[in-house]
Amino acid sequence: MKFEILHRTHFSYSSPVRESFNEVRLQPLSNEQQTVESFLLKILPTARLRHYHDFYSNCVHHFDLGRFLAAAARVLQPGGQLFLYTRTPQQNARTIWGRYFPSFTEHEQRLHSQAALRDAVRRTDGLTMVAAQTFQHPRTSTAERLGAQAQGRHYSTFSLYTPQELRASIATFLARLPTPEVCWVDEHLLVVAGGKPPPPGPA
Repeated sequence: MKFEILHRTHFSYSSPVRESFNEVRLQPLSNEQQTVESFLLKILPTARLRHYHDFYSNCVHHFDLGRFLAAAARVLQPGGQLFLYTRTPQQNARTIWGRYFPSFTEHEQRLHSQAALRDAVRRTDGLTMVAAQTFQHPRTSTAERLGAQAQGRHYSTFSLYTPQELRASIATFLARLPTPEVCWVDEHLLVVAGGKPPPPGPA
């Protein structure tokens, strides 16, 4: 059974606005129960999309980092915190895809290094760096399942390949895998930024 789903979200404002702070969790998972054959996210007005995977493996799309942080700083309550759970280019290169999938790291140019994230937070008025922590997640999968994930564009990086390029890259990837069942460690980075300090209490 196949489904084709179209989802549209429209925002209407009473007066002109320059920015809208949003994160989008719309891309379905590819797993043992279902395979996503294609996924396309369009933003109007156009904006450069970035994404990360949250704790539950949801693909979360968001927009330009500087504008994202500036918008977050404006809506944070005094004493509030902003949590960024992402992957650096270096961590991406060490994934099963970065190690064996042709041109995966070259196609994925939307990630930021930890130093760049820290610098972006420090340059944003109203935000300060609180902490940064790396998480490691041992993974095990089969060549068959990994191939299905690539075909279903489990990561938005695969959408940057042409259909012909993707088919050829999947074949090369499967041939490069050392065994039918593979193990590796996924890494993610959690960056915690703080908002403005809360007002002092009564004397």
